[in-house]
Amino acid sequence: MSTSIFHLTRLRNIALHRYCIPRSPISTRFRQMSFQSALDKLPAPVKDLVLKATNNGAELVGVNEADQASVSSWIEKSVDAAKESGLKDLNETLTPKTYVATNYLTAADVALYGALHPVVTGLNPVPAVRSSADALSQFPAVTFDLENAPSVERKAEPKKEKKPKAAAEGAAAPANTEGKKAEGEPVPSMIDLRVGHIVDVQKHPDADGLYIEQIDLGEETGPRTVVSGLVNYIPIEDMRDKWLSGSCDATLKPANMRGVKSFAMVLCATSVDGKDAGIELIQPPAGSKPGERIYFEGAEFENATPIPQLNPKKKIFEAIQPGFITLDTKEAAWVNPTTKSVHKIRTKDGVCVAPTLIGASLS
Repeated sequence: MSTSIFHLTRLRNIALHRYCIPRSPISTRFRQMSFQSALDKLPAPVKDLVLKATNNGAELVGVNEADQASVSSWIEKSVDAAKESGLKDLNETLTPKTYVATNYLTAADVALYGALHPVVTGLNPVPAVRSSADALSQFPAVTFDLENAPSVERKAEPKKEKKPKAAAEGAAAPANTEGKKAEGEPVPSMIDLRVGHIVDVQKHPDADGLYIEQIDLGEETGPRTVVSGLVNYIPIEDMRDKWLSGSCDATLKPANMRGVKSFAMVLCATSVDGKDAGIELIQPPAGSKPGERIYFEGAEFENATPIPQLNPKKKIFEAIQPGFITLDTKEAAWVNPTTKSVHKIRTKDGVCVAPTLIGASLS
């Protein structure tokens, strides 16, 4: 029940500091019909609250058709969700969310706040919290006279004398310089991309938004365990037995994701309208085999060998990532930010693609 109090308080604060959400380009008539149908199922006090907060349905009803449908759905089920029998499921649903229906404030948040209000106001205060607050009253406030405080004298530290670089590094200096030149400026061919095949996928037992995948990358050691935050964007049915493009940097530090270590990353396309508008796995050509090399078109990249040990301090992937995109053909590519040349991402059998997204960023 304490979790419900937390979520109600959050919804109250959000409602009191209302956001200005852009109007949807979808017809006002369609939006109002759907919104009104959902409102008619609310009890009078909650309905009045929602109408007032939304300016009679002119605001906070969703900026696109999908959001509007989600808002209407949540308005309809807010009363049942606030019943004692549904509070446990409601807590689990709200735990990873800031807003209930979309990723911004909508009428659904206001409806749920109104439905939950009678439940929470009927609860008794938690004794331990109340008694702890009362105990603080015995400590008087401490004041500081900052205006009459003595000024602090700050003295500049003496500059340290720098030694010539050659003298400090000795004979090893030329070798280090050559090593830096060998790595050079970040380019996409430094990244080790390979074809992967999901042989098993399960939801993380301790994190609602994470999948745990077993991905065959053609290695003798067997599939790698990979944890991906895709639960809220790709149904598990669309993850099973899927082929993908994976980053397999040999020095990729295993990331501990709620107790499960992840040993690679999957390459995904994110819609230009944001994650909630769609995320898709980048698909290799049909007939690909696990572990096959994925490379970038162009004479300077096609025969390049990925760096086996990327220096994490140089953030090579982060430097290259802004150039990743899906073209009008849905083909995955990297666009050189300087020359604007386009280098498609491919295997020996064809170009990797996103199923539906155009102009999407890749990460």
